[in-house]
Amino acid sequence: MTTMNTIPVAFFAYPSKPPSISETIKIAVTNINRTGLVAFKTWEDCKVGGQIIIDEICSQISEAELFCADLTHLNANVMFELGYAIALNKRTWLLLDNSLVES
Repeated sequence: MTTMNTIPVAFFAYPSKPPSISETIKIAVTNINRTGLVAFKTWEDCKVGGQIIIDEICSQISEAELFCADLTHLNANVMFELGYAIALNKRTWLLLDNSLVES
């Protein structure tokens, strides 16, 4: 949630494979976060230490104002997270790398 003194929080869902996409997204999230205009979190930022990670991911999605997802390669986890965000009526931003033939 945003207030007058805070920046919007967003959650970015993407698969771990292929590494080229996940690495590109991680670099983009780091660069966007450096602007101070939005605070992106990713599933890799969820530190759960022996807990089931989906609980923390759902919590992060619930707290976020914006949900972003890369759908270049359909992934069951990302699709679940997208459905969860839609069920919570979150603003969504979907990405697709159409330069990849298989996408």
